[in-house]
Amino acid sequence: MDVQMQDRDSAAHEEKFRVYNDALVHAATCQETKCEAHNGRCHKVKVSIDHFVRCYGPRRKFSPIESCDVCSKIWGLLCFHAKTCQTPLGRRCAVSQCDYLRDKIIRKRLNDGRELQEAKAKVQLKLEEWPVERRIAQVEADRQQVLQLIADIRAGKTQVVQWQQQHMMSMR
Repeated sequence: MDVQMQDRDSAAHEEKFRVYNDALVHAATCQETKCEAHNGRCHKVKVSIDHFVRCYGPRRKFSPIESCDVCSKIWGLLCFHAKTCQTPLGRRCAVSQCDYLRDKIIRKRLNDGRELQEAKAKVQLKLEEWPVERRIAQVEADRQQVLQLIADIRAGKTQVVQWQQQHMMSMR
């Protein structure tokens, strides 16, 4: 039941982003001062973008976006837009920060892919360095060392017990 509610909440959240994304795309090229397109969302998005530029711009080097609710929300919308932008790569998108964010997303994906390939290569190299036969031989050698240690400990205990018995007899 909880999973279904989460799915519905997630779907509603996604739909809200889509609705505001449409308004954001419209607002990026809209010239009207108080445009009521998209049920007034055009004006609301413009005001939020203006707030973002005035609020976050001066403080971006020392304060996170999340410290302001308005900046955080508009940044989330800008990121959503960049992930779903339909403008062909290489062409400039009219939405503020979209080109920057898309470039950053692409670089991160490439970097993540490169890191994944490097990790896979390291694992493969380790497997090649230690073939099954070599690993089995190493385990057997380790087992022999452990058995020898156990034998040495037992022998040491036997010697201690013998010494204690001799010491007890000499005290009588």
